[in-house]
Amino acid sequence: MKQQPDQPLAEIRIIELGGVLAVPYASMMLGDMGAEVIKIEKPGGDDTRHWLPPSINGESAYFLGVNRGKKSIVLDLKTDKGKEVLRALVLTADILIENISRGSLEKLGMSCAEMRALNPRLITCSIKGYARGTPKENDPGYDFIIQGRSGFMSITGKEDPMKAGFAVADIVTGLFAMNGILAALYAREKDGVGVHIEVPLLSAMVASMPSIAMNYLVSRELPKRVGNAHLNIVPYDCFNTRDGKQIIITVGNEKQWRAFCEAIEREWLLHDSKFATNADRIVNREELTAYIQQELLARTRDEWIALFEARNIPTGPIQNFEEVCNDPNVLQAGMLTNMKHPTAGSIWGINSPIEFGEGGVRRAESLPPPLLGEHTNSILLELGYSEDDIASVVGENIVV
Repeated sequence: MKQQPDQPLAEIRIIELGGVLAVPYASMMLGDMGAEVIKIEKPGGDDTRHWLPPSINGESAYFLGVNRGKKSIVLDLKTDKGKEVLRALVLTADILIENISRGSLEKLGMSCAEMRALNPRLITCSIKGYARGTPKENDPGYDFIIQGRSGFMSITGKEDPMKAGFAVADIVTGLFAMNGILAALYAREKDGVGVHIEVPLLSAMVASMPSIAMNYLVSRELPKRVGNAHLNIVPYDCFNTRDGKQIIITVGNEKQWRAFCEAIEREWLLHDSKFATNADRIVNREELTAYIQQELLARTRDEWIALFEARNIPTGPIQNFEEVCNDPNVLQAGMLTNMKHPTAGSIWGINSPIEFGEGGVRRAESLPPPLLGEHTNSILLELGYSEDDIASVVGENIVV
């Protein structure tokens, strides 16, 4: 079980029961801390195995991105033998994390409560679309829909509502689930008993926007979409530069405002009553933003960044992913990792951002994502199944 014994979760075994993104992301992050993650896949595999292109030798890039370091076993949980294998795994596990539609595990006689009864130390975590006791508690959760219902899209974009460029609701929910699981592990050290955790996607997304929600609760005024701008700070936006690239400028206080005006050699802005304070600049946002945009066309992106950084003005580039993957701040942080995959060969992936220790102590070694059912035999042998037993259940397509 100890995949990487120098990591904080080296003694922990996780059963991942579900798919797509929120659950796989949460379990992968825990695996990055040293936990052993056993991914139980339905016959045919996680849906994201088939989300391609892009792919490498038939392996979906999406699947590869959120399943590194795991072991895979395929179980048909509609069969008695499949349930038997899951129960045997539960007896050896510390955590089970799932996003099966509400009520489905109960119908199989494999509810989280029943699995904790088998193993009282087991921590179970369910990710659902909506909270228990709400009108939509039995509805599935889809990231795009949650982004809309949570209010996120009402404040994102400029003229029309806009979703994020990635599945932000799934990622945020996965991170909340990971936090809950770590807290439950700590609590178990004190009383020896596992607990159940539930993290609804809608609740997680609402919780991720506390300042926006508080602005509304205090003022009862609906937040407006302001594109890349900030509701409470001006200038705070993206601007085009002479070379057709974009720069971000965030002026958060009057000291920075003075430095900015001096950097662009337009000190008169400091004495104009329309722009003298941040409150004035908010009122006259459109006029000031248009003026700054015109001025910034005088230099290239990197010229402006050098000029602003020299004056401690918060700034940065808008980078595409080619630039990101060659950024020394990314590369020297070890955020790209190379893995040896059985069929895809040598592949690059994104690493965990979490490092333990001081003085450059590294994170856990990144292991490749699994092939479908790659670890079936080794897992069943560890659980006490004989070679004949394994051949039998494989022959019946109960496991793969």
